[in-house]
This record gives sequence, structure tokens and C-alpha cells, in this order.
Amino acid sequence: AKIAAWGRYSEDLFRSWGVEPEKIALTGVPRYDDFAAGDREKARADAAAATGWDGKGPLIAYACDPYHREGREDYVGIPSSQREEREQLECFLGGLAELQKESAAFGVVKMHPKDGDEAWWRGIVKGHPAQERAAVLRLYSRRNLLRASDLLVTTYSTVAIEAMLLGIPVITINLTGRKDLQPHAELGAALPVRAPAEMAPAMRRALTDPETRKSLENGQRHALDYYMEYRDGKSSHRVAQLLNDLMEKKNVS
Repeated sequence: AKIAAWGRYSEDLFRSWGVEPEKIALTGVPRYDDFAAGDREKARADAAAATGWDGKGPLIAYACDPYHREGREDYVGIPSSQREEREQLECFLGGLAELQKESAAFGVVKMHPKDGDEAWWRGIVKGHPAQERAAVLRLYSRRNLLRASDLLVTTYSTVAIEAMLLGIPVITINLTGRKDLQPHAELGAALPVRAPAEMAPAMRRALTDPETRKSLENGQRHALDYYMEYRDGKSSHRVAQLLNDLMEKKNVS
């Protein structure tokens, strides 16, 4: 039997856990075979209808992750309490508010589907200076929102990789003082924000600075090569072939 791995990043993790190299098969990611397909203008129209965005100014998405990660909070930079999650959300909103002083920037807080406390998120946004051009979405297509957005802000998560697949600049926020869970920033694929005062400048650079945008584009290409061995639309076929080979071996034995 073999383990299907996205790419070299996953392979390195499996090997660090003691999995023998010959038991790892690099396949790419089946769910991303057609991820980049779609109409951006339709996605932006749909996002406008869902959020009240008027189509003016950049659309900036903040993708949240559930803060409860038992057993991990002591060594990785993801929110381990509602207080830390609130600090990171307020950091995003603070950067958005600064940007709104000079542009018609609109922010969309995309809740994680596992987080059911929508009132908590809406309450924080409602009391913030950025509230007039901000919205909260829970049960909405993440893929559709990403396709519509001009910038993604997130903690870690595969949503950052999805943004990279669509060529969208990424900012990773980590105010915990602990190390990042995934090396997006280390690979040059995202701008890191480690303090609230860094958010607005990072947003400006990611949206408008040609050198920063080019650097992120190159970094994302490098990161995707590391995270995914293949991006040719045939990963589903590779996994299916792996399963087929396994079944044939079991039938023979």
C-alpha cells in the first residue's frame, strides 16, 4: 500500500514521521484539478450580491479558522483562544479601516464552516470603524469569494494555497508569537504580518506595489511547486490508478 501525497512538502512531513519513502506516491491534489476554471466577472457579481459590495475599490477577503486546536496551541502560530482570534480579526479590520481612508476598499470576513457563532463575528465587525464597507459570510462558496477577491488575508490554511492557484496575493497574519504552521511567508508566497501596525502597509504593498506583487507571484509559483507535485488536472486519475493497483494486488494475493 502507498500513501498519496500532494507533493514534496507532504512527502517531507510523512518521512519525518517515519514513513518509508517507497510507500509515498506523489499525486497532486484531486480536488484542485479544475480549481482555476471559472469566470471572475461572474464571481465578482455574485460576491457583490451576497455582501452589498458596490464593485468599487479592492475586495479583500479575510478567511478565518476555528481557534480551538487542542494540543497544538503551545507550538504553532494559530489562534488557541477566542481572545487571540478576536485580536487577529481586529488587526485585519484595523488595516482595512486605514485603507478605507484612501480608497473604497471593501472587506469580507469569511467564517470557517465549522464555526457556528455568526453573531460573535458580526458583533465585532459591527462595532468597528471599517463596518460600513465590510461584511461577514459563513455559508458561502470560498472558491467563489477567492475568485472575486483582489487580496486574501488568512492565518494559514489551504485557503492560502487556493488563492495562490488563482494568482491572488496573500497576507498571512500571526500575532501569537509562535511559529507559523505552514511556511507560506518563508517561501515568499505571502506577506507576513506579526503586529497590527504592519497590516495596512502590507495591504498597500500587496495591492499596489509592482515589485511586491512580482515577488509574491514568483514566491507563489515556487510554493505551489513545493506543495503540489502536479498541477496538470490529472491528479484524480493518479489517485484512482493508485487505488486500482492496490485492489489488483489484493486480488492477486
